[in-house]
Amino acid sequence: MSTSQPTNSPWWRDGLARGLFGIGVLLAIAFTVVHLAGLRPHTSVLSGSVPEVAASREQAILFGVGYTACYFGFVLGTPICVLAAMFYLTAKRCLAHRRSRSDAV
Repeated sequence: MSTSQPTNSPWWRDGLARGLFGIGVLLAIAFTVVHLAGLRPHTSVLSGSVPEVAASREQAILFGVGYTACYFGFVLGTPICVLAAMFYLTAKRCLAHRRSRSDAV
């Protein structure tokens, strides 16, 4: 059996998987912060109107684009990062299991 890669190490010790999960968590936290800050009404600038809560047009544009970027990052980026980490870990375990079976034969 090869000792170069332990097969029973926890997932959080793997750098790539930890990084992908970390990115997913960061995207979720960023969206939660901007959503709880109440920046959602500022997305009306995408249709050309300035929300009543905005102090200026530039602020509304900045907050609207920021909220939209965090929203798309959360909706698209978080699932992709988490699924990629899960697929990577699954493939790594399968390959390690296959390698250990071929070493035993």
